[in-house]
Amino acid sequence: MISPSRISSTALATALLASAATVLFHAVGPVASRAGALLEIGLPVLSLLGLAWFAWSVYSESRLLRYALRQLAQQPTEVWPDLEVSRLNVPSGWKSTLQPLLETMRSAAERLVELEQQQLQQRFRQQEAPDQSLERFLESLPDPVLLVDAQGRLALANRSARRVLDMRPEEELPAPLDQLDAPWLVRLLEQVGTHRVPGTASAEVQLQVGGTPHWYKATATSFGTPEAPQVLSAVSVILHDLTPLRTIQQRHAEFVSAVSHEMKAPLSGIRAYTEMLLDGEVEDAETLEEFLRVIDSQADRLRRLIENLLNLARIEAGVVQVEKKIVPLNDVLEEAVRVLMPTAEEKGIQVRQELSPMCLRVLGDRDQLLQAAINLVSNAIKYTHQGGWVAVRSRSRGEQVQFEVEDSGVGMTPEECQRVFDKFYRIKKNNHMASGTGLGLPLVKSIIVDLHGGHIRVESNPGQGTIFIVELPAAPSRAAYKEPAPAVEQSSA
Repeated sequence: MISPSRISSTALATALLASAATVLFHAVGPVASRAGALLEIGLPVLSLLGLAWFAWSVYSESRLLRYALRQLAQQPTEVWPDLEVSRLNVPSGWKSTLQPLLETMRSAAERLVELEQQQLQQRFRQQEAPDQSLERFLESLPDPVLLVDAQGRLALANRSARRVLDMRPEEELPAPLDQLDAPWLVRLLEQVGTHRVPGTASAEVQLQVGGTPHWYKATATSFGTPEAPQVLSAVSVILHDLTPLRTIQQRHAEFVSAVSHEMKAPLSGIRAYTEMLLDGEVEDAETLEEFLRVIDSQADRLRRLIENLLNLARIEAGVVQVEKKIVPLNDVLEEAVRVLMPTAEEKGIQVRQELSPMCLRVLGDRDQLLQAAINLVSNAIKYTHQGGWVAVRSRSRGEQVQFEVEDSGVGMTPEECQRVFDKFYRIKKNNHMASGTGLGLPLVKSIIVDLHGGHIRVESNPGQGTIFIVELPAAPSRAAYKEPAPAVEQSSA
């Protein structure tokens, strides 16, 4: 079969030759013979036939091209990579023409298959690998979170849960529950599994975490799959740490017990001496005066206990009114020493005032600071033997103002130093030296730290005395300080 290119070329050449002959005949027409006249008629006809042949050839070739393209369009995309020209029902003359198109289609098909494979692999990796964002979210939770699958294996545990279960970081999941020392978890799963339908069960458990007891509320929730919601597929367990709440409850119980004990002692004394007075056991004025003196001292002790409790409660609740002004610290310390000097002289204790010659000023409430200084000096005098000494010092420390109260008393152990600011804490071996409520030093700490933003610490050794060190922010210069405007009471109409 003649190729399409050759057919088109032949038809076009015939038409051109016929046209050229016609032009030449007209040029020599006056000298032509009668036979030439026949040619004058035939050549135009021949030209028309050539043009018609050319038009028919173009139409036939375009029809064959549409047929070949229609065959290509009918081929499925999955056979494009293996498609050959020989498999197409087209004239052989068109096969070489369609070969570049087939190669382009084959390349596009191979690229399309490659992209589909990459998408499938990525989707498979996403389904197989856990959600990284979910893992990061679970790891950030402070509460332990566990997930137990339908086979009874621990499938997931965040960092907090691993610490509670005492799991090593290299332990892989899922892991059988019998490998974990967690009988509480087994009992909880048995409890939630008895429902046989998705449900919830909870229990309070006490666990040892890092050698320290912790209390948790464990809540287990079973659930099914979206396809079968009523069929149990997994159980999630969340542990809520109750240790801070239990600690607060324990401290509250200890506080109530300590307050009851401290109030019970003076009340018992007052009641006992009052009953003796009512029974007429007082025979002379001297005994009566002694009984009344005891009642007065116990009532005063009870009053101080109540005042200290109220002061601590106000400070912790943030309702205490603090009137901060520029206060000379040395004046406060001198007044505290002056108040307690008679008590020190009764015990033969020397009180040294080693105050700074500089004018040390703090921005604070003078009455509150005086109360703190009196408590510290009084505490030093109480636990110093007769003939000892107490020193009160002050100095500047850059932006801080510091004062110290040191004594040559009985001292404390490091463990006692850590608890000396706890409410109602008193060192038992020193109780015989002075009566007290165990609220003086906690009140000092609240005044210094909570009300004035300062610091207080204690240094001591048994038999070598004690030193309390207080640091307060220095007051600004008078030029930079502005006195707060007094509150204006609004009268109701």
